[in-house]
Amino acid sequence: MEVFFLNPTMEAAKVRATEDRKNIRGQLLSRIRASIKEVWSLRGELDEVSRERLTLYVYNATASLGLNWFDTTMYVTHYLPGITNLTAPLLRVEYRTGSDTPYARYEASVNEVRRNSIQLADDNFDLYTNEETDVQP
Repeated sequence: MEVFFLNPTMEAAKVRATEDRKNIRGQLLSRIRASIKEVWSLRGELDEVSRERLTLYVYNATASLGLNWFDTTMYVTHYLPGITNLTAPLLRVEYRTGSDTPYARYEASVNEVRRNSIQLADDNFDLYTNEETDVQP
């Protein structure tokens, strides 16, 4: 399982935090840090084999979707600027052959984000969970 978090130390987080302030209570960067800490803590409770299968990343791009991918099914929610993000519609995307299918496009997007992300590890965890490293919106 892979979990991608918006990198709270980078400029994209500043842009997203500015947009987010208009619609959702609470500071985005604090929520990101708390989420990273929580998932990292849960990861630490797993047995070694399971722990190695749960990979956390941070990325620097303006968030545009949330995606849960199970085998050949994806559940996708899109960030819709201008409205509360909690009301974004959910799309169910099933695998179909071909490079021009929605599934193939989402898969390519996830692969690109993964290639440009930083994997969290014990030696860099504090950088992404410490308030002092955040950009200021």
